[in-house]
Amino acid sequence: MSAEIKLRADEARSHADDVRKTKEEAQQLMDSLRNRIDGLVDSFTGRTHDKFIERIDEWKSSNDEMNEALYNLGQFLETAANTIEQVDTDLASQLG
Repeated sequence: MSAEIKLRADEARSHADDVRKTKEEAQQLMDSLRNRIDGLVDSFTGRTHDKFIERIDEWKSSNDEMNEALYNLGQFLETAANTIEQVDTDLASQLG
């Protein structure tokens, strides 16, 4: 089965911009939440404190992974847009 790309370059670029914007908005929300959660660290002692810190670290790691995934998706869509445009240019030049 041969591949077919139905996405136009302008659509890919628009989606890339949307993903980047959404990533930034999500990052701002998560940074705000992170600051509020970090303020709770001293609210616990003993093993509860240790487990709370562990959960915060897990959450921070997951948040970082989400941000990286959104960044990579935006980059992929931007590269796809550039590639679609380049293929169109190359094919047109071959036709003279």
